[in-house]
Amino acid sequence: LMLMYYQPVFEFGNVYTIDSIRLSLSFLSPKAVNKFLDELSGIIGYTYYESYKDFSYRHLFVFGTKGHSFSLGVGFNGSSSGDSVKGMLDFNPNKILGDVHYGEGFVRSLHNPFSLDDMSYVSFCERVKSVFLDVWKLLQKYLLHTYLKRYDFAMDVPMLRSDVQLLKDSRKYSQFYKSETDFTEYLGNVDTVGRVKVYNKQLESGLNYPLTRVEITLDSLNYDEMACKFPQIYLRDMIQLDSDKVLVQLLRKTPSSDLDFYFRQMTRPAKKKFKAILLSKQVEIPQDVFEKVVNTLNVWIV
Repeated sequence: LMLMYYQPVFEFGNVYTIDSIRLSLSFLSPKAVNKFLDELSGIIGYTYYESYKDFSYRHLFVFGTKGHSFSLGVGFNGSSSGDSVKGMLDFNPNKILGDVHYGEGFVRSLHNPFSLDDMSYVSFCERVKSVFLDVWKLLQKYLLHTYLKRYDFAMDVPMLRSDVQLLKDSRKYSQFYKSETDFTEYLGNVDTVGRVKVYNKQLESGLNYPLTRVEITLDSLNYDEMACKFPQIYLRDMIQLDSDKVLVQLLRKTPSSDLDFYFRQMTRPAKKKFKAILLSKQVEIPQDVFEKVVNTLNVWIV
């Protein structure tokens, strides 16, 4: 299997994409909202939720099914009368618009919002893509503006998860650990700017090649603002040196999720020395690469 992407940028073996987008929508008027909802009802493939809770969306549509879907909220239950023309669109362009190979298999009728019959994964993904484009086209008729609320900038590194080292900083840190190769690390809070996630993309997507995903949630297209929020990430040095001492050999066997703990126990000179031996280089996002990737977001901002 091979994972494909939507409008990727390649640089030194790494793949950079936009992995998630959340747009804030502003409709032309309450009348436009009603017309939009009438026309939207003719598009099949969604689950509908209605809510009167404060600071939620009156109308919420989820197209597709879990793991391969996009969400549309219309009519914000806010404190202002103008909130009724607000909405949101949440989608992953890699999954919805990208070319992804899912292998064999079928979506059973129980989980298939498009048909009572079984549908192949390939057909299902093509249908979700088609519906998304129909919804986006319909939105253009009734929207005044769209605003970029936040997005996930993703970098895929063709290395084992155990060879990608995230160093903690002042942000909240958490991890889910199963093994040396199957663990996920987080910095920051969920759905907030500066949130970082590092995980084993090979395992998640069932790939036959090593791949580690680094994601950071942003709300700006400015490179300097991204660089301030991007964490310290190092790639382990895979070269075995004949002069390695026992301590270096032991540290190299330490899972990267634990390595930061030992670094913090060392003096500054020792830490600098062992980082130089154990870590080959710090990951940095080139400015031209970042700007090429985020330029793909302009099509969604109207």
